[in-house]
Amino acid sequence: MTTLHTVNQPPSNDALASCLACLNPGDSLLLLEDGVYAACEPYAAALRNSGCALYLLEADADARGIVGRVDPAIKAVDYRGFVELAVACDRVQSWY
Repeated sequence: MTTLHTVNQPPSNDALASCLACLNPGDSLLLLEDGVYAACEPYAAALRNSGCALYLLEADADARGIVGRVDPAIKAVDYRGFVELAVACDRVQSWY
């Protein structure tokens, strides 16, 4: 079973570390709200090493002014893409 993990807290919160510890092959990780800060270094390295498909909500990255600093391994999606990810996975797990 595949899981879409969503993280809405900044990397300084324990949510991201807890999420990374629970990822399985085939899972996807979507960063949203303040979670998009994890798409920038130095945090992005841990995400790349997770082996999961990585996404962020483009509107949230844009609202926080980090679009130009996002790691290229992390794909930006819009709200439609968010819904498509949720539908494609067997379940959604939110980390906050």
